[in-house]
Amino acid sequence: MSREGEFERLFRKCYAQLYAFAMGMVRDDELCRDILSDSFEMLWNHIGDVDEAGEKSYLFRTVRNKCTDWARSRLSRQRYEIFFKTLYGDGTDDDGSVLKEAESNIEKIYQLIDTLTPQTRRVLDECYFKGRRQAEVAEELGISVSAVKKHIAQAMKVFKSKIK
Repeated sequence: MSREGEFERLFRKCYAQLYAFAMGMVRDDELCRDILSDSFEMLWNHIGDVDEAGEKSYLFRTVRNKCTDWARSRLSRQRYEIFFKTLYGDGTDDDGSVLKEAESNIEKIYQLIDTLTPQTRRVLDECYFKGRRQAEVAEELGISVSAVKKHIAQAMKVFKSKIK
């Protein structure tokens, strides 16, 4: 059987199990399908690096990691929203302008975070949203502390230039 045929067989055999596995973690149909699609694409792109016996394990690991990344991202956004509400209050001024401005700024920040490089986003997430020390992040990513500082400075420069 061709490699494509084997891949299709694996897809048909594992998709339902992987979907149930992902749904148990993220509870969102569309997100589950996206995660599975990304996971199968990763397997296809690394097909030569993964032996046939380990393909199913690779898929489950990839799905688990993608679900975990999504949950961490969601938690980080929730923490930021709590922080922002604490900083600016509940926005109950007369015309609601404080809340509208705060929501607008949150949306701008999320959009700006999405424009950063993956490495800069990760450094920012680890240092600011998860509260980890720069030295810990540097060690985990295999970069120097000064590189972590440069990523943070780069992000802050983007924020300052785009948010008035």
